[in-house]
Amino acid sequence: MDQPHDSSKEASPGDIRDDATSIVRDSSDGRPDPSESETSFGAADDAASRLSHFSESDEYSNRDVKPLTDTQEEDKPREGLARSGSRLSVVDSARSLSRIITGREDINKYSNIKEVPSLGTDRQFPFTPDESEFLVEFDGEDDPFHPYNWNIGRKICVSIIVNFYSFCNSLGSALFSESNEGLMQEFEIGNVVATIATSLYVLGFALGPMIWAPMSELFGRRAVFLPASFGFMCFSYAVATAKDLQTVMLCRFFSGFCGGSAMVLSASTIGDIFSAKHRGRAMAPFGLTVCGGPLLGPIIGGFTAKNSSLGWRWNAYWSAFLGSALFVTIFLFLKETFHPVVLSRKADIIRKKTGNWAIHSKQETLSLTLSEIGVKYFARPLFMLFTEPILFLLAIYSGFTYGLIYLLLTAVPLVFSGNYKFSQGVGELPYIAIFIGVGCASIILFLFDIRYKRIISATRTQNAIPEERLPAMMIGGISFAIGLFWFCWTGDFPHKIHWMVPTVGSVFVGLGLLTIFQPAINYVVDTYAGFTASALASMTIVRSILGGVFPLFARQMFTHMHIKWAGTLLGCIALLLIPVPFIFYFYGAGIRSRSQFAAAHLKKD
Repeated sequence: MDQPHDSSKEASPGDIRDDATSIVRDSSDGRPDPSESETSFGAADDAASRLSHFSESDEYSNRDVKPLTDTQEEDKPREGLARSGSRLSVVDSARSLSRIITGREDINKYSNIKEVPSLGTDRQFPFTPDESEFLVEFDGEDDPFHPYNWNIGRKICVSIIVNFYSFCNSLGSALFSESNEGLMQEFEIGNVVATIATSLYVLGFALGPMIWAPMSELFGRRAVFLPASFGFMCFSYAVATAKDLQTVMLCRFFSGFCGGSAMVLSASTIGDIFSAKHRGRAMAPFGLTVCGGPLLGPIIGGFTAKNSSLGWRWNAYWSAFLGSALFVTIFLFLKETFHPVVLSRKADIIRKKTGNWAIHSKQETLSLTLSEIGVKYFARPLFMLFTEPILFLLAIYSGFTYGLIYLLLTAVPLVFSGNYKFSQGVGELPYIAIFIGVGCASIILFLFDIRYKRIISATRTQNAIPEERLPAMMIGGISFAIGLFWFCWTGDFPHKIHWMVPTVGSVFVGLGLLTIFQPAINYVVDTYAGFTASALASMTIVRSILGGVFPLFARQMFTHMHIKWAGTLLGCIALLLIPVPFIFYFYGAGIRSRSQFAAAHLKKD
């Protein structure tokens, strides 16, 4: 009769031999197979002898034993060696023994393999100690391998490259919008169909991050930047040389699909190389490129399309030329910044220097099937979007403001070219006023970043305080709503109000754009530090869908509702969204504590 196991007694090498023997003897029905008994007992004796040799070796016998954590203590009965009295099957018993020898919990994924493959050349399996002893991590806060500790020149170089990438893509979205007249004449299409070329590009921003963001969390940032920038370059050239409308539309979509990587990876890369204390100031250029590109694009595109020696195709060539320079720059100068992949590089260096091939990083132990990759990584942005209230509301707010940038591509020409009779190119110059507002917002964000640094220093910690990113967003929401009412109501009375009045109103729109967009990005990066790319992809999906859809109905809305009433509708929506940053400022910490993605970051802090 089996005796109950006394867990209070320490297992001796002899006990381990008996356990290994009993595991091999016990089958699912309790009867051993006589034909395999000699081989099975030999294997058990060999495993037990190696366990005994390891436990008695001088190298490990005097090593201090670390106490188990609460989690490990709960898992201890589950990980313990199964006794013969439990009547486990041979497979379950083998798994139990494997957990003790290897310390791995994911052995179940290989349950379809009936026998363990051999090493080859009749070699025995070597016994290895706990794999955590060979796990490579950063050596404290001052590890030179950590991207936070790179020299300032290297950080600036990386920041310039990724911000240039986001500028190229955001510029290309609005640059081509001024090619509508050329498309209508050459392919004999209407205005709405011509506008689809801009909408498809921005919708590519929505779908691209669903692929690029998870891939960057698997393979690193550089491994995604290279193919994405190459695709952006190639499809931009394809648009410029297209012979039919179908090619224009398809290549515009895939150009945006590839360029969408910049919308999530640029901010993620900056978050990789700057700590929370310095991240706000480092993120400011990214916000300028994302908001500034669509504002400068119509000005450049308008004068290009107006020039008879250039024409609408050159608006695509500008993007292609910038994409070519971008790809070469990334290939030559961009270094990997994603922390797990950087640790893999560090582990590789240590292996080559020491010759110890057991050294590894956590990233190198990932072994996922296609279905696991799809569920865990590619579906994560959508899952986070609909399960994280912080992410959902900020995505709606920032998406609405970003969508209005593309809606203004129609509103500004209607006001200044339609009402005030400005010519093409000149009618797009008031975008400069919006860009001036974005510049003023940068100054405001800089001042709030100084305030944030003081708060961080006062707490004597380097950990992020996400809610302190939001006061600037509160100001931005109010400014944005005021600017919309001001611009639309004054711009609808050209015979009574000078054109400078709506132009000044658009400054407040630009100020609100960046002071909403940038703090929202910073708040999300601080909150979801371990899932930055996926969280930003969630926001980019909403932002790009709205940015792609708004231009399709913009002309009809402003024409049939008139500019003042269409602006009133948009201004009222902006008023409804003003409380969002206030809610998260006062209740955000409690919401984050209940989040399955943000809570892990809180515990780590």
